[in-house]
Amino acid sequence: MAITTKSTILTTAEAAEKLGMARDTVRKYIQRGLIKPFAMVGSSHLVTVEEIERYRRTRQPRGNPMLQKKQPRKRG
Repeated sequence: MAITTKSTILTTAEAAEKLGMARDTVRKYIQRGLIKPFAMVGSSHLVTVEEIERYRRTRQPRGNPMLQKKQPRKRG
């Protein structure tokens, strides 16, 4: 089977490193459909760099929103 793409393809371990999370977390996100794999080779998923960037743009900020700093209100 030949895989052809113009994009760089990453393993789940490489994707996890780029995203700053554990490899198991990337696998869970693939199972949940939050990250769409490009292909599957054996039992390993392959992900494109564009998919990693798409996920970064659309994900929610980390942490408890109640603890995040609020923007000061403009007075005037």
